[in-house]
Amino acid sequence: MRILLVMLLIALLSLLGGCMMPNQEEQARANEAKLVKEGYVHPEPGDSAPPIRSVDQDGNAFALEQALERGPVLLYFYPANYTPNTTSHLRQLSKVRREIEEAGLGIGVYALNQADATETKAYLQSEELSLPVLYDPDLTISELYGCASSSGETLMQERSVVGINPDGSIAFFDRRFFHKPLSLKRLQDKDHFNMVQEQ
Repeated sequence: MRILLVMLLIALLSLLGGCMMPNQEEQARANEAKLVKEGYVHPEPGDSAPPIRSVDQDGNAFALEQALERGPVLLYFYPANYTPNTTSHLRQLSKVRREIEEAGLGIGVYALNQADATETKAYLQSEELSLPVLYDPDLTISELYGCASSSGETLMQERSVVGINPDGSIAFFDRRFFHKPLSLKRLQDKDHFNMVQEQ
């Protein structure tokens, strides 16, 4: 009898816990509406991607139009080095980048933030991360992509992932993309780069 009561109690607590869990899609919509009011307006899928010219942590020049000649481009915008979330996300991104290279898919993977090259290089080395991080000192690029806004008192950056098709159009835009783990399979699906091969 006690075992039955304990099992019933566990089932009831699980049911209540599920009812109290926030719906991530509803949260994302509410967050996006709030950000749009604050000036974080991002390009939509199908829009032309704003141009990017920058350098990475090693001083290598980057131009979006040249990168797109090699294939789609994935951009990860993040606010700061040396944070647990950033480290976790960049590890995940580095893993996906390796998988992309092994599969020969030609998707260019880049991160962007406003830290200078010396800090970013030291951070990447300390965490043993291999990934080009583009320098966006005044968040101009981030603002063009709706990942930063100067309409408020403080210029802040929102973690976001943007996919750009080889034709220069936005393929997808995801805020806080890493609530759902980034994977090669996911990048290939119809909501991202639509690269699923027919069997």
